[in-house]
Amino acid sequence: MNSIWQRILSFGGANVSQQESTAERLYQLSLSHSRNPQFFANFGVEDSLDGRFDSLCLSMAVTLNRLAHCEAAFQEQAKQLSQQVFDIFCADMDLTLREMGVGDLGVAKRVKAMSEAFLGRLKAYREALEKEDLDSLEEALRRNLYRQKHEGGAKELAQAVYNCVSHLAAQKDEHICATKIDLIPFSHSQ
Repeated sequence: MNSIWQRILSFGGANVSQQESTAERLYQLSLSHSRNPQFFANFGVEDSLDGRFDSLCLSMAVTLNRLAHCEAAFQEQAKQLSQQVFDIFCADMDLTLREMGVGDLGVAKRVKAMSEAFLGRLKAYREALEKEDLDSLEEALRRNLYRQKHEGGAKELAQAVYNCVSHLAAQKDEHICATKIDLIPFSHSQ
């Protein structure tokens, strides 16, 4: 079965390149990572439409953060992959909203709001990760993932996210850019 991105591209008559296929795999990896039931159970993240959106944003942020740290030889490829993963995310949100019954006029507005929400979260998470500041990451998680409703396991999750980012940092750039990536689950026992 074709991926969402491949279906959308083929509808317009475009050929799916190898890099787009790699971007689709990175997106699917982030999506699967964000749907781990233990993530919701262990850290008190709300298993709702909003909670799933925010968990996907977090998993994508971890993946895109790793792509942003590729060495010079892989920077252009990583930059293109990051953009393609973001485009796939937007296309997936569009398709999901349509499947939920949102009308054509409402879809574009909502996808724009969702993409802006994602970019805001990405910026907040990246800034905290760049500074290696667990308190800032915890605050960003409280504000975005928990939406100030329930702190859940924000402190523990911040450490788990940092552990996942460190694990990705140890992997070779060529593996990251080829989707031979080991994206460990967020867990208490890392």
